[in-house]
Amino acid sequence: MKKTFTLFTAMLSMTATAMAATGNFAVDGLEYDYYSDGVMLVGYNDECQGDVVVPSSVKYEGETYRIIELANNSFQGCTALTSIELPTTLERIGSLSFYGCTNLRSIDIPGGTWANSKYITYDGVLYAGGGDGTQLAAFPAARTGVFDMTDDVMSMWLGAFAYTKLSKINLSESLTAIKADAFEGCNGLILEIDKEDGIIAFDNSAFEGATSYTIYVPKSCQDAYAAQTAVGDHLGQYDEVDGIRYAYKSGGRKIVVGLTQYKYSANLVVPATVTIGGSTYDVTEVSDYALSCRFDLETVTLPSSIERLGSMNFVECFMLGKINFDNTKYTVKDGILYSNDTTYGIPLSQLAVCPAALTGTVELPSTTTDIWKGAFSHAKVSEVIISTTLKAIKDETFKGCINLKEVIFKTSNVPTSGFGNDVFAGCELVIIRVPKGCKSKFEAAVTHLKNVIVLEEGEEMPTKVNAVQMNPVKGSTARKFIKDGQIVISKDGDLYDLSGRKL
Repeated sequence: MKKTFTLFTAMLSMTATAMAATGNFAVDGLEYDYYSDGVMLVGYNDECQGDVVVPSSVKYEGETYRIIELANNSFQGCTALTSIELPTTLERIGSLSFYGCTNLRSIDIPGGTWANSKYITYDGVLYAGGGDGTQLAAFPAARTGVFDMTDDVMSMWLGAFAYTKLSKINLSESLTAIKADAFEGCNGLILEIDKEDGIIAFDNSAFEGATSYTIYVPKSCQDAYAAQTAVGDHLGQYDEVDGIRYAYKSGGRKIVVGLTQYKYSANLVVPATVTIGGSTYDVTEVSDYALSCRFDLETVTLPSSIERLGSMNFVECFMLGKINFDNTKYTVKDGILYSNDTTYGIPLSQLAVCPAALTGTVELPSTTTDIWKGAFSHAKVSEVIISTTLKAIKDETFKGCINLKEVIFKTSNVPTSGFGNDVFAGCELVIIRVPKGCKSKFEAAVTHLKNVIVLEEGEEMPTKVNAVQMNPVKGSTARKFIKDGQIVISKDGDLYDLSGRKL
């Protein structure tokens, strides 16, 4: 299939009604065709908006039909779709079913790991190939930040990441080929490839319509990747010393842009200077996402020469227990890294990183007005206390915090820019505890979040709460993969969960 960016953009401008009216009958905004012993969902109309649940069966003119298939392109271009829940009755999900759903944030099949023998979902991503999820079928295009692909994903469906808003993807070591339109329209995307045993072949149109993307590959493979049309000039250039990747910055300085798998220490030390080709350079910056998705890091020491630590560093660093870093711009207090407001001289003004292995209660200092995106990613903390007015609770702030029970606001002020999307993604039910008289305005600010409940000071938990159905999650340190429908990560032959407990 060959498309152009212009044609796709034109398609998205069509109304949902124009995309519909393709089936034999419609129920609740979804279009169906009769199909052997059930029906096939073939399209949608203008009633299909927001959080959509596809039922396991549908009733029409007195007859009940099982829904057993999603047709190819069934939800294509449905920009009003924000999340979708699929039934376990599905026997086939067609190609490009969610292509062009630019506001889609999650795809879920509820009912437990083995609810469907052909398809599973983990963290809102759709996989095919049975319980081991060897095929990445569809990634929600509206998701942001970084994504660490499990190591046993062997293939990706056509257009799997098309128009995603992700900033960085770590590709699986089991991939051998990237299909057409896989990263169509993905602007500014960084791809990280650790695989040295064999080359991933990119289709010439894998990045159709994409701009400013960068692909980092092992030094030993650069010539082979440079020869591929889709990669070519987009190779990220770097020097490597002790597993740390450095890129040149003006003024005789170096910037850390990443790590090379298996070549860096779990107790990582970034030096203040680095000698390359006989010349010595100051190390002054860690780029955005450079140290993310490295789940075998245990401690990180950064030099005082660092002038800027980029955003989304240490996201999905499941085993990280300690960060050593202190200069005029950054301070570590009680194990947590803060950024200081150098313009106004305000200490601890931004909570930058809470190491994932940290447990217990975290109380924000009174000077903290901002929390970096992903700052608490997969942290094991159980309680966070906020006594100051925050600018915002950003997207995915507490993503993967499986032990988090309460976020306590001592202030009556809702964050000025509100709560972002997927703030508590991957958490169980989280209580937002607020001062008396403030419940209604906090509830209004979190209506888009599914797994939270707002309680006033002293208020008890209701006897019945509709908690979100969670898939079992397991994680680790050296290799990350899906086994029997669950995320598992191993180190030295042992398996660990996201709390660092040996299984």
